[in-house]
Amino acid sequence: MKIEKRNHKGFTLVELLIAVVILAVVVIPLINNFVLSAKINQKSKKVMNGTSMMQNVMEGMNAYAVEDIVKSFERHSAVSSNSLSFFPNGMTVSNYGELDTAGTTVQYDKTSAPSASQYGIFDVSGNIVDIKDPANNKFMLFAQDVKQGKNKFDIRFTIDASSYIRPAIGADPGMTYYNSESMTNVASLNPLYDCSYAEPGSEFRDMCEEFAKISTNSTSPETFRGALQRTMKVVVADVGTVTDPDVRVDVINEYTCNSPATYGITTANKTQSESHIGLFSSAVNDKDPRNIYIYYRANYESKLGNVLDNIEVTNTSGKPVTVYLVRVNILDDIFAIRTDSSPNNELNYVVNVRVFDSKAGNPDLKTMVCSNLRNNITKTIAENKAGAEKVSRANFYIDNSVSVMTQAEYDNVV
Repeated sequence: MKIEKRNHKGFTLVELLIAVVILAVVVIPLINNFVLSAKINQKSKKVMNGTSMMQNVMEGMNAYAVEDIVKSFERHSAVSSNSLSFFPNGMTVSNYGELDTAGTTVQYDKTSAPSASQYGIFDVSGNIVDIKDPANNKFMLFAQDVKQGKNKFDIRFTIDASSYIRPAIGADPGMTYYNSESMTNVASLNPLYDCSYAEPGSEFRDMCEEFAKISTNSTSPETFRGALQRTMKVVVADVGTVTDPDVRVDVINEYTCNSPATYGITTANKTQSESHIGLFSSAVNDKDPRNIYIYYRANYESKLGNVLDNIEVTNTSGKPVTVYLVRVNILDDIFAIRTDSSPNNELNYVVNVRVFDSKAGNPDLKTMVCSNLRNNITKTIAENKAGAEKVSRANFYIDNSVSVMTQAEYDNVV
């Protein structure tokens, strides 16, 4: 039998070293690439998260006037809230305010002079009463430790308001503040944050025809346009539960016949209503409403001494909202044209606007109202806009007050 001899010799030390060197030459660049890729991915993820957060913030800012944004950063004392009005739900901040021209944080002291802030003008109690425009029309603001989920960033804002300058009293209006009562940013309306209601074009006509049908003396539909008092109720309320809140926006239009017996209407039928329920729901949108745009058609029979148009804004939700009241002119509809011989219907039209707020009597009102309706019936409120607003009239009231809002109340709410 032949016995085969096997070679049991292993690698020499030199061979092993050569193999290790070759392996190192191949593997080390791969490891570096993996490490570099991980760092790039981590940085990219952070940039992506930051970009996403800023997009959310900017979407919220689009729904506010420049003045409102700057006011939200104005604090004459320490930060009193862990969020800002235009931040989405769940986004918090530890500190915010102004930056000076050198980029340094501006600190406030409530014991200092009321006008100590470079942008804000405060009263003796430290409440913001107006915004001062910087010389270059640029507001520099900051927010520290802005958190959303696991992300945390510091944010610096530079808002260039050059195109949205509020005109001085008596001056030509020129440009006005973004999303102000005379420049509503409908194009960037965000259905997640904003609610929009446009009064159906035929609703008023249909209601007049409905009253004509139930009239016992055959009063024509055209007659009822001067006999119906309309109250548009904009209701913002939390209809949910403590554990499952649902802030909802409804619009209810009530039409009441004045002197019903004159027009053959029974007392039981003198009021008819049309309800538009659930125009916005935070339970559906997962966001609280911020802006409510109301587009309505004027009844030009509503005039001083016989105000037939009324708008009531009721906010019991405790959430800050801004309501934009926009009167739409459709003069080709006979129901929108006054029957009297006035040469200018616009000069005579009047609407009563009443604001019911859960914080009424408190300077921290939750409801703000902007409109294209100027209050120029009384002289208690100064004219600070020119142009088309001067020909539209409105009386503004708070709660059940019989008195038109004072200047201070008007500034706080409208």
